[in-house]
Amino acid sequence: MLDGEIDGDTRTRFLSIAHKESLRLSRLVEGMFEISLLDLHTTQVVRSSGRLDIALDAAAVACAANAAARSISLRRSPTLAATVALDADRLTLAFINLIDNAIKHGRRGGCIAIGADVSDAASACVTIDDDGPGIAPVERERIFTLGARGETMAAGSGIGLALVRLMVERAGGRFDIADSPLGGARFRVFLPRHQAR
Repeated sequence: MLDGEIDGDTRTRFLSIAHKESLRLSRLVEGMFEISLLDLHTTQVVRSSGRLDIALDAAAVACAANAAARSISLRRSPTLAATVALDADRLTLAFINLIDNAIKHGRRGGCIAIGADVSDAASACVTIDDDGPGIAPVERERIFTLGARGETMAAGSGIGLALVRLMVERAGGRFDIADSPLGGARFRVFLPRHQAR
């Protein structure tokens, strides 16, 4: 909004995003003790739930400006409503980190594909594909270490992916990384479906 004249609808949309993200970050800061260094090696599984489709929508909206700045299109497959075993704030944060990572390392003017498979009653799978240089197999485990970055990853602190993995694994989920059909990296996040008691 500071960069120039924009219409009222766009201003309202940007303010709404900023407001929602501020509230979400406030809640995350209050809960950061759960992700302290003293807690990184815990095996405790955290019990909570969030809507996968809503979190993906929120993450795509939050990342839209960064994608536009690099002329990258975000292709989003329709996602059926599904509740998974990770709360909405952390779920949204995880997807923002992964989508922003794909935008950062994807090809300028290229695309990011975001999909979700909720056909399994036990777990849901979210796939994020980019068209960047990809991640060499020998680096695929190392990039999740706090402070580490892969050789092909030109920017970043090496913290975001480590925290995303921690949140997913503490919810009973898992990651894998592969070659993307778009030519870059494919991140797959598997999260257990939430079973109401």
